[in-house]
Amino acid sequence: EETTMMGSSMITLLSIVLFFLDRRAQAGYVSQPLASYDYIVVGGGVAGCIVASRLSEDPSVSVLLLEAGGKTQSAVGGDDWVGRGVTRTDEPYIAYTAFEYMDDYYWDVDVSIGKGLGGGGAVNGMRWVRALEYDFERWNVTGWNYTTMLPYFIRTENNTGNSTQNSPWHGYDGPVEVSDPVYQSTESTYFVESAMAKGLPYIEDFNGDPKSRIGTGYHQYNIRSGIRDSPATAYLAPALSRSNLHVIIYAQATKILFQDKTAVGVDFIMNGDMSNTTSANANKEVILACGTINTPKLLLLSGVGNKTDLSSFPDIELVADLPGVGYHFMDHPMIYFSWDVKKQVDDSISSYNYWQQQYDQFKTGILATIDRSGLFVNSGQHPGLPSNIPDIQVEVQDGAGYIVYNVSPDSRNGTVKLRSSNPLDSPIIDDPVWPQNIEENDIKSLVWAISEIQAILEMSPMSSVVGARTTPPASYSDEEVYKYVHKHVQSGNHLVGTCRMGLGDDVHDVVDPELRVIGLAQLRIADASIIPQITNGNQQANIMATAERAVDFIKATNQHN
Repeated sequence: EETTMMGSSMITLLSIVLFFLDRRAQAGYVSQPLASYDYIVVGGGVAGCIVASRLSEDPSVSVLLLEAGGKTQSAVGGDDWVGRGVTRTDEPYIAYTAFEYMDDYYWDVDVSIGKGLGGGGAVNGMRWVRALEYDFERWNVTGWNYTTMLPYFIRTENNTGNSTQNSPWHGYDGPVEVSDPVYQSTESTYFVESAMAKGLPYIEDFNGDPKSRIGTGYHQYNIRSGIRDSPATAYLAPALSRSNLHVIIYAQATKILFQDKTAVGVDFIMNGDMSNTTSANANKEVILACGTINTPKLLLLSGVGNKTDLSSFPDIELVADLPGVGYHFMDHPMIYFSWDVKKQVDDSISSYNYWQQQYDQFKTGILATIDRSGLFVNSGQHPGLPSNIPDIQVEVQDGAGYIVYNVSPDSRNGTVKLRSSNPLDSPIIDDPVWPQNIEENDIKSLVWAISEIQAILEMSPMSSVVGARTTPPASYSDEEVYKYVHKHVQSGNHLVGTCRMGLGDDVHDVVDPELRVIGLAQLRIADASIIPQITNGNQQANIMATAERAVDFIKATNQHN
């Protein structure tokens, strides 16, 4: 046994020496991989940037990060003002679209995901909202609760907010800056005042007390000095100088390589060229962080998934029958409502020269922030949902517009399936919140939200600003409003659940509580696809905390080994 251990140690030492001697490329971005790495991280989105950065903190291990997209502006520290909501990138989104028909009405429905370093974190609205204590209780997974997750929420944050200092709920030396808006519009402030006049409590910190967040207030955002602070900026960029980290962009993984039931590497292609496949070997683990759509897609292409579904593709060899891969897809239903503006109370972003000057000189003003007040409320339309848990989230938009999410939906059974065995083909997506799938209670809650917003807008000071409802038209009957909501509901792009975590006692569990793919060795998932029940609000903060915890699991496993 002692001889075996010494031999294993010598092999590990040799692999480290060879890694540093066989330096065919510089640290950071490379065009070709080395023959092997200790860890291969597939997907450079929110989770992948964190996992690759944290693992490469140990100089004795080698890490390869593969990203199908390119560099986003936030990944290279570009001075891109955040007020536009979307960071410049060569190809920021992949939008999967389907055309549906219902009640003599055609429409296109889609889900969009970020593409490029930072993933969804490079293109989202940057709103910082954590899961509630109740969310983790619904997960019902041993070891996953608010108490065990709070250290990881804290670890991600450098919170600079005025109302969140010296708080037990927040962190102050983490990589991601979480800040208050540096500019608040009059309309946004009026909405909060009117919501309070309607009777809603003012919430100073939406991520404070984890038992409830019902009320109105202002969100925090991951913005640093007027610039989006995505995981690519906060985690990956500082790590790029490390000699033990390689990043390959425009590299799409096409297959996980297995020896029996052990993941040993990844095949990938460059720039969509299927005629030239490159392989990289993983000595310790392959970590999937491709997101809720592409993580199950890659597993299925690799022969890991529902045996019956995979039987339709004879050129894919079955590795593991895991029926839950691609199932239990969850999302937040979203819809937009608007009212007529009868009194303009804010300077428009059309005053571009002034705001650009404010941004360039001081990093303040409209261009330096996403100024959005909002609220969380319980509609009473979901029987069994505790009264202190919201199911409606409202985000105030400029010009009397309101984005409304159902954040505790009953619609929870979408799917992601293979269209073909060609990795370049998009998967077949069936989002549970699309009009043909959405549950009746979820429609009712969104309809209820119209009356709640209307009641708030009739309170001072908003009553002096807005007029009649424009979408859906104020003239609509209750039946017409219901049909309007049903037809126009869309994906909130808060996508989770397609490789859900569980205790392994359900045949549809895909990963165990340490995020290891059940029945397979050296394969782990660290992204939003593992979330077993969708959480209450925006997803980014939860994904970051999950990725941080995944790193601890990976390190503990391999230190023990």
